Amino acid sequence: MGDGGVRTSQRNVPNAGVLTAQRQPAANDRASRFPKWVLQLAHKIDLKLCKVAPEVHPFLKALSRKRTDPHEIMRELGHCGHQSPKLHFDALKTLDDFKLYRLYKTLKSNDAIFEVLRSFVKDLSELGPGDAREQNFLFTLTAMHTNIDQLWDALCTVLGDRGIPVNHNRDPFCDETRKALKSSLNKNYDCVLAEDYSSFEAQFAKTGEIDQRMLLTFLKDAYQRIAAGDRDGGIEATALCFMQAGSRTRGEFLSVTLPVVRDLRHENPKACFLAAQKRLFKESGRDDVLRIGHLAEIRHPAHALWALHDIARQFSSLADPEELKAAVRNELKICGLDKAVADAFTDLADHCLVTGRSALVREAIGEYAAEPTRPRPKTWSHWSASDDV
Repeated sequence: MGDGGVRTSQRNVPNAGVLTAQRQPAANDRASRFPKWVLQLAHKIDLKLCKVAPEVHPFLKALSRKRTDPHEIMRELGHCGHQSPKLHFDALKTLDDFKLYRLYKTLKSNDAIFEVLRSFVKDLSELGPGDAREQNFLFTLTAMHTNIDQLWDALCTVLGDRGIPVNHNRDPFCDETRKALKSSLNKNYDCVLAEDYSSFEAQFAKTGEIDQRMLLTFLKDAYQRIAAGDRDGGIEATALCFMQAGSRTRGEFLSVTLPVVRDLRHENPKACFLAAQKRLFKESGRDDVLRIGHLAEIRHPAHALWALHDIARQFSSLADPEELKAAVRNELKICGLDKAVADAFTDLADHCLVTGRSALVREAIGEYAAEPTRPRPKTWSHWSASDDV
């Protein structure tokens, strides 16, 4: 849909969506000469000589600032009940007239927030129930709309009870602000509709293999999620480095970037993705692939998992399972890996939930460890030494 609807014709994922940015706690306005625990103790025992100001909800703090940004208000509103404490409207009664009136003026001039939330909730509800992610998104928006509506009503009531004249009708909203807020919500909703890549993640964990088409789709979603353009071929370059990297580097990259695409409340998606991408470029091709010669150094099941995946990739040209196992055993003999080392590695590898070619590699190493050790033949130097004696 266009501006009048929810869905967009082309996926646009935010760089600073209204539900994705991390809330920065406002600085405490009251500078105290006493440690915080002293003031808390004084408050508990109701010490008359020391008056402690009640804690103000972060959303109310955001509304009380001199300069407010509608996007910031939406972000704080989205945090209510999630990363922030629940918003209780009785807290309004603890504020003085000046702060209350500032809250009133801020909400009165931001009717675009009310309108965007109302229309978005209406449009999503008319689309009918979607999957769990869509339902959670609708639940969050509904809670945001309910909270800000009830806050406006409660604020007008408290001010009226104090004899301060108010007008319950808010100022006409700015159309540009409404479009900007709606665009941000559309971008967040596009993230909800995006693939969550559960099968992609499961395939990599069990086999170490990656479907290259799915990888490119995932990277495109990640780039759109952080609002980064692909003018310099960054997606193709990242995919190439990923395919050349070892399983450890691959796993670390996915562990950081998958939450960037999945989590609408990710604290800093762009910085996290770019840091993971930079590490991928740095580590790929720098001997980060584990080989049979590294088995003696492995002490942890996670490292054993990476080794199974990497060794399986080294024999990717062998399609027949028995040929693959024979090639692995032959490589073990060429390397002269000690049977005790192979047996210790097998014990670690038994904890790994692997399938496919990685499981065949584990079987081959176990079979090699179980083979009887043959005595080494006597060399010419040995016979010569015996004759001298």
